[in-house]
Amino acid sequence: MAELEWYKERCEKENGIVYYDSFKNQTDKKDIDANRRRLKLAEFWDDIIEMWEKHELPSDFESQNKWINAGTAYRRLVEPLDIAFYYRTCKGNGNYLSDGRPNRHKVLQKWMEEKEKTRSSRSQGPRSKRASLTQDSCFWAHVEEAWKDLENLKRGQHQRLQNLEKFEEYVTTMEKTHSISADVFMQGSSFMMWWEEWKEYKKNQSLEWRSPLYKIMEGLGGLKLQVI
Repeated sequence: MAELEWYKERCEKENGIVYYDSFKNQTDKKDIDANRRRLKLAEFWDDIIEMWEKHELPSDFESQNKWINAGTAYRRLVEPLDIAFYYRTCKGNGNYLSDGRPNRHKVLQKWMEEKEKTRSSRSQGPRSKRASLTQDSCFWAHVEEAWKDLENLKRGQHQRLQNLEKFEEYVTTMEKTHSISADVFMQGSSFMMWWEEWKEYKKNQSLEWRSPLYKIMEGLGGLKLQVI
């Protein structure tokens, strides 16, 4: 995990690129090294999940904070790399969310959600600081699908508009709760490139267009510079 945390930091500070995009491009030796670590961690967690499903672990294993926290940290850091690998190899012919998500991530997310149900009864205020890792580990898959929807919308598939508006609402909610990490807003990231394309499309439809996300994005100029 520490090696991949360092990989994320190097991508941002040395190359000015989001680690998701760097990994998807696979143009540097550090991307190849990151892939090896990704595969080793996948093997480790697949083994853990298999043992749990075979009841070879303590009955309360999935409710132990140690393993829930470890699994959540792993999922939020590494699942974006699994998503990047999926879209790099499927070449636009698949949907990670419905077809490609590994079982380990589904199980680890379920463990976290079950634990949060018990925590929700205690008084927990809203997040006051921006998350260091985007809280929805599937965020980049949503971005990839939004790209496809936008491209298809431009080709005349107007039914895609509803998907894109839902994606906008999803990002707006995430940002309002400080659940998106700052690197997402780096200039040139897949998300920022999508946003510029989407904004141009909406502006061409109506110069008066101002959505809640538009207002948020206009206020993030300082953050984008700070991240880089």
